[in-house]
Amino acid sequence: MVARCKPENAQGRPVPPQWVVGGVDLQTGKFFLEMVPERSVARLTPVLQRHILPGSTVWTDCWRGYCQVAQQGYHHEVVNHNENFVDPTTGVHTDNVKSRWAACKAMLKHCFSVHHQYLPDYLDEHVWRSRHLHNGMIIFHHIIAAICVQYPL
Repeated sequence: MVARCKPENAQGRPVPPQWVVGGVDLQTGKFFLEMVPERSVARLTPVLQRHILPGSTVWTDCWRGYCQVAQQGYHHEVVNHNENFVDPTTGVHTDNVKSRWAACKAMLKHCFSVHHQYLPDYLDEHVWRSRHLHNGMIIFHHIIAAICVQYPL
């Protein structure tokens, strides 16, 4: 979750929850972060289908929203965080996506206040910058290429 109203803070205005789903390809290191309006199977399934190829292995925790991942054509392995953070038998864990999410939240904290309508843009920027970590000139060329793809002549 990105934002929420903290009950002990009566001074701030209520903040609607902003849920983010993410995933990391353990072979390439590529990852995605995408906002979802609620944590339901109906909202999660299209996100997985957009970012993960059918037949791929998906590691999750035991949250009930992931209960139908196997029925969507994925090989689903689970770690129970009530027992351990890395399954001692299978080695399944969620550390990779949690570290990507922690890095994104750290970037968001530097932005001070991010209006919820712009949060998807900030997530996209974070993912894009993470994929293009090079010197300034190479990043500039990637930016120009991305603009040309987004806005062809």
